[in-house]
Parts: sequence; structure tokens; C-alpha cells
Amino acid sequence: MTEAPMVQQFWVAMDWYNTEFFPYSIIIPIIFTIGILGLVFYCFKKPDIRRSTYLKAFVALIYFVFGLTLLVALKPINYRLGLGMALGNWFISFLFFAEAFWWKKITFQLHQQKDLRYLSILLMFTGIFLYTIVELMTGHSWPEMVLFGAGCPTTIFLNGLLISSLSRITNKWVLGIVFTYSVFVGGNWAWGGIAVDWLFFGSGIIGWAMLIRYWDRKE
Repeated sequence: MTEAPMVQQFWVAMDWYNTEFFPYSIIIPIIFTIGILGLVFYCFKKPDIRRSTYLKAFVALIYFVFGLTLLVALKPINYRLGLGMALGNWFISFLFFAEAFWWKKITFQLHQQKDLRYLSILLMFTGIFLYTIVELMTGHSWPEMVLFGAGCPTTIFLNGLLISSLSRITNKWVLGIVFTYSVFVGGNWAWGGIAVDWLFFGSGIIGWAMLIRYWDRKE
């Protein structure tokens, strides 16, 4: 499938950003990866709302930073595209700041329920590792690529985290919004020519399937 102009503009912007801000364009994703894995282990070791608050706040920070990255990278090429994508990421950031410090309903845990446990681990592994592998296999290498901390792989990982909060009291509206965002945004980029984003699209479908299955379940 031929890449659409919007997709081409995105890759040009990422190429420029990764080159212009090197080595920080590598260091920041590494920090985000280590930080999120450490917080996930911290939450899963002893699940409670306080520990989950730290993880939600860190997720919000990641989306805020990536929104700013998009605005800076795309401003010289397509300001409207950059602003639109930045606002989408900032909206997710706002949701998780609000969930962390206001709603306080989502608690992350490694479930005994097999489908939730396995799908949660699968999506988190995909967001951290598999997305980058498939990205390289489909022809996008450094500096024309994204790493963890970018919206697509991070949201796949996030969908795995959100699945881990099911079958107990949780914020279903936040889950539904993020899963829907994954389906529409992931599907749009995948259909536009970024083959790896079928993983992004698929993570939203999996999220919705689990949300529907466990909609009325508590504990």
C-alpha cells in the first residue's frame, strides 16, 4: 500500500526530530521504558489505588511529552496535523491526570483470570518490544521510526494495563475512550500505510472485547 502524504509528513518529522534532538531522542524513550516497567512491577507486586496513582501520573506525563514532541516536529511541515495529533495525546494525558488525582477508580493488577492476565501481558510486551521489531521489519529504521513513548506503542502498552483493571471496580469510560481511540487512530494510520499500526488497531479491538465481556463483573 502506498503511503499517504500525511503519513510521509509524519515520517519526515520523526526523522528530523530524532536526528535534531539526538541523543535525547534515544535517552527519553529509555527513561520512559525503564520507568513504566518499574512502576508496573511496583503496582502488580501489591495492587492498590495509591500505587496505581503513580503509574497513571507517569502515563499522563508520557502523553504530554509526546504531544509536545509532535507539535515541535510537525510545526514546520504541517502545523494543523501536528496540533491535531498533539491535542489527541494531551487529551489522553488529561484523562489519566484526572483519573490519578480526581476519579481514582482504576487499579492495575496481574489477574488470576487467565484471559485478562495473558492478554494484558501480551499487549504490554507488544507495546514495549514487538512494535519496534515489526516496525524494523516493515522498513522503518532509525532515525525514521518511533520508540516507546510515542503514542502508538505506548497506547498498545496502555491497553494491556487497562485490561488488567477489569473484573473489579474500574473507570469504564476511560477504558472505552482509550480503546476507541486505538481503533480509530490505529486503523487510520494502518490504512494510510503504516503496517505496524495494525497492532495498534488490534489492541483497541481486544480492549473492547474484554471490556464488553467484563462490563458487569466486579471483583
